Amino acid sequence: MNNLSYKPEYHRRLPHLQPSGATFFVTFRLIDSIPQIVIKRWKIERQALNRLLDHLSPDEGQKVSLEFARKRFVDLEHLLDTATTGEAWLKDQRLAQQVCRFLQNKDGEQYRLDAYCVMSNHVHALLMPLSDNKASAPPHSLQKIFHAIKRLSAMECNRLLQRAGAFWEEESFDHYCRDHEEWIRILHYILNNPVKAGMVSKWRDYPFTYCSEMALEFVTA
Repeated sequence: MNNLSYKPEYHRRLPHLQPSGATFFVTFRLIDSIPQIVIKRWKIERQALNRLLDHLSPDEGQKVSLEFARKRFVDLEHLLDTATTGEAWLKDQRLAQQVCRFLQNKDGEQYRLDAYCVMSNHVHALLMPLSDNKASAPPHSLQKIFHAIKRLSAMECNRLLQRAGAFWEEESFDHYCRDHEEWIRILHYILNNPVKAGMVSKWRDYPFTYCSEMALEFVTA
């Protein structure tokens, strides 16, 4: 598989409106995975962006916002992959296994899970929310899906750590795939995360990466 770098458009919170039948790329991270000094700087940069957008046309604003989001995603991924601060609790295989368990818990029931990767301080997942077996039923809410995954995995991980308090950062980041080619690029990006981080030479060797049988058809190695 190629060493791909993917730069999607990201939103700070899971969407209130989600296109029916859309597949989503979601990233969530541990509570202490980014230093507070960086969080404060990002907040100032976001405020400056909002002031700038007030003076731009909608089309110009969309371009500027997209570029800002792409750069922020690159910065976020670099910080997470090279972090020297934070507990990185998911290095503990017991905890990583629990996160995998809860990611797969409702696969085929509330969502179709295509792929995921559990790293030491963050998680990437690619999935499509499903509808209940009812006529014209809307798909399950992406926000509720990840609220449950994060809540249940946090409870179990805290129990194993014998600690209390926040485990995951409240905000998750999401992007919905615009077409099949983009879905393939994201799939490769997720699977290649441990390779890019120098943890393994082949994605299949990393124990906390998952690729569904359907998705595996589009993975070359």
